[in-house]
Amino acid sequence: MDFFNEKFLTMRTKLLLDVRGKMKALGLILVTLTSLLVGCLNEEAVETINVYSEPVREEMNISQIAEEISLVQLQNDSGNVIGRVHSVIIRDKYIYVLDISSHSVLVFNRDGSFVSKLDRRGNGPGEYLGLGPVIVDEDESFLELITFSGEGFGVIKYKNISFDFVSFSPLPLITANSVRKRNDTYYFATQQIDNLVDGQKTNADLLILKGGEIVNKIRDKAIDTSGSGFSPFAESFVGNEKGELFASFMFDNNFYQINGMEARPCLALDFGKMGIDNEVGFQPLSKQLEYLAKSQGLASFPVLLANNENVLFFSYIQFTHPNDFYHESNYRFFIKSFDSGASYHTKTVINDLTDFPERFFSKKTFRGIGLDVVMDDYLVEVIVPAFHLNDAEMKKEINGLGEVHLNDNPIIAFIKLKDF
Repeated sequence: MDFFNEKFLTMRTKLLLDVRGKMKALGLILVTLTSLLVGCLNEEAVETINVYSEPVREEMNISQIAEEISLVQLQNDSGNVIGRVHSVIIRDKYIYVLDISSHSVLVFNRDGSFVSKLDRRGNGPGEYLGLGPVIVDEDESFLELITFSGEGFGVIKYKNISFDFVSFSPLPLITANSVRKRNDTYYFATQQIDNLVDGQKTNADLLILKGGEIVNKIRDKAIDTSGSGFSPFAESFVGNEKGELFASFMFDNNFYQINGMEARPCLALDFGKMGIDNEVGFQPLSKQLEYLAKSQGLASFPVLLANNENVLFFSYIQFTHPNDFYHESNYRFFIKSFDSGASYHTKTVINDLTDFPERFFSKKTFRGIGLDVVMDDYLVEVIVPAFHLNDAEMKKEINGLGEVHLNDNPIIAFIKLKDF
């Protein structure tokens, strides 16, 4: 059973499959924002950003916000070829790549050299029937895989990086696009996929599990989806170095900070007359899609990409091509420095620091790659060579990497932010 395709990728149905490879732009948004607090869970007031207080730039240079770029090529050989990346987890020791074509997790050193591979598909003890979301603990001692196994749906725990089987813990069956864990609590972001809680259908945006049971539903609703769905961004969650956890939900202009059993609005976006009517999120899925197809010029689906001590970073969609949901010209991005207060609002970021890639673009929102986009003082980008090369350019000599081929493993770009 293809677990990610049939369960956690339920929302990526025919609506998405024909548009996965079309996005190539990264933009950053300039807005007016004062006294925005990063840790805002305990604040009484929710800060609001007037998104269109400044016009959108067509493009900007990466050198306006960054001082250097380091490219890390993930090792290529016959034993660790990556087919279709679902998400990338970067920790202090290792880089973890979830490959849903081979149902495996490949582990690389931070220099890109191959280390180990979790590849235990099967129906026996410690094996899984399909690759599900992966959770790596902070000290990288263990890896958890949420999936189906011979024992049913639950969490398989492995010792990292030997991947010796440790335990299996059953969970209620949940379909979601991304999962995070804090202490003994799991957070499932569903992006309005159908789930059952106590026998009742729900399209809640967030299901919270503790002690093996669903203990809370955030933004609960029950809509007619006909068993389908769509995903405007690859992952709903983002964390930071303080251990804070934030979430973005569909048809909602708020960003939420999650703590324990609660999710509280942390930051609100005001699109003015350019915003869609988010109440359509309570309509049947077919009505949602009809509405979006007619939303020429309107803005929606903001997703928080980073919120730490240094920067605030989010994206949104403005429907310049409403019938082509994932057209690259639809995307807008925002980045703001907390040190200087400077911010940018643009559609495209040109790479003027290195010879590859020509442009940067976030995988959090398109191409279906989940990633924490900001780590400390770095923007992080997953560069899939096939998205930057083509049949006419099967290979390219890249300074510092050598010859890169069309079907090579991804390249991780660490973009060092400067004081901007």
